[in-house]
Amino acid sequence: MGLGPLSAIYQARFNRYLTARGIKDVSESHVWAFLGDGEMDEPESTAALALASREGLDNLTFVINCNLQRLDGPVRANFKIVQELEAQFRGAGWNVIKSLWGNAWDELFQLDTTGALVRRLREVPDAQVQTYQTRDAAYIREDFFGKDPALVELAKLLSDDKILECFHLSRGGHEASKVYAAAYKAAVEHKGGPTVILAQTVKGHTLGEGFASKNANHQMKKLSTDEFKQMRDLLELPIKDSDFIDGVVPYGHPGADSPRSATSRSAARRSAARPRPAVRTRWPRPSPPRRRSRPSTRVPARRTSPRPWRSSASSRTWSATRRPASAGCRSSPTRHAPSAWRACSPRWGSTPKGQTYEPVDRDQLMYYKEAKNGQILNEGITEAGSMADFIAASTSYATHGEAMIPFYIFYSMFGWQRTADQMWQLGDQLGRGFLVGATAGRTTLTGEGLQHADGHSP
Repeated sequence: MGLGPLSAIYQARFNRYLTARGIKDVSESHVWAFLGDGEMDEPESTAALALASREGLDNLTFVINCNLQRLDGPVRANFKIVQELEAQFRGAGWNVIKSLWGNAWDELFQLDTTGALVRRLREVPDAQVQTYQTRDAAYIREDFFGKDPALVELAKLLSDDKILECFHLSRGGHEASKVYAAAYKAAVEHKGGPTVILAQTVKGHTLGEGFASKNANHQMKKLSTDEFKQMRDLLELPIKDSDFIDGVVPYGHPGADSPRSATSRSAARRSAARPRPAVRTRWPRPSPPRRRSRPSTRVPARRTSPRPWRSSASSRTWSATRRPASAGCRSSPTRHAPSAWRACSPRWGSTPKGQTYEPVDRDQLMYYKEAKNGQILNEGITEAGSMADFIAASTSYATHGEAMIPFYIFYSMFGWQRTADQMWQLGDQLGRGFLVGATAGRTTLTGEGLQHADGHSP
């Protein structure tokens, strides 16, 4: 919860990074994140929205399923989550596409010559929309249409079946033609920035009155026989009443010669002329760094302080991977702590615009340098963002067939605590890279505040 959207943003940016550095052209790839409206409450879900628009990531699309419900109740009971998310994403510079109402609503919108219907839909809170899903036509006529004289007249033109079709079934997120034409196609064709699709749906759609839009549906484990029959009738499943024996729900099959069966068989899938998911078990191995002829300048550490030894070792390791004609072209450090890199490199940052200014420290040896094909992913003060970068780089061997040598350097205990969940995610995805605790001891960073002097040694 929350790690998906954060990872998607940094994966899309890392794909651009691979192209900019000439490692692999993945400019035609597209990253999709399928999310829940309740999930967007997680701080990681929206933490990097501005980065996505700032970097112009038009290779990224969020699809947020707005069913208005979370675990045991509405996402925004007295408000409207779609409007809230739209404002949040537009404010961050995203392209926003909404697919809210299905085709059954088209007739109602055509009859709405005064705009009263649109105004009413905007003011009804999400919890009330959820209630309409479970009530009969008489209740909807009174509570929804009865609030405005213009809507009362409009409702007279509608049958009860039409009202129930609109309020119970017809949502934009459930209609493939609208999802594709109005949302997915438009998202891919948009250039210059990321896109979010807000698709309104019904939680428990087609599962019958016992499931659809009920607060308890997240904990419900199975359908009753009557509820299953309702779903069967709605979806036109080829199952007869006589197939139900002692309340056991039978399997349904469309038939061996049906088009659905043909497209699902492995032979048909192999012949389909479209990209298919693949698991890469082999990839090009980066060549190791070349040994230097001159002796090392390493100075052994004193017993009283382990820091010089550790700093020297990590600096030499990273410097070795940056040498030309070696693994250096694959090194992609993620910088969170600026001080950690002053002794390691001329700070060559990666940015889509290059360096459009003159650095204030241009007269220094280690001046602040940025370029379109820069090497360091400079995230600023965000452990979560830096770790998301690290995950994208460390899994590139499987995602793109291109092995990288990423470094994630954190200082002090909170640099580990804030990203422990993502480190678990990194392990699940079999990431490969260097995870480095940069400082140790009680007084290493006291000048930055007590939270940096926690007495732990990474």
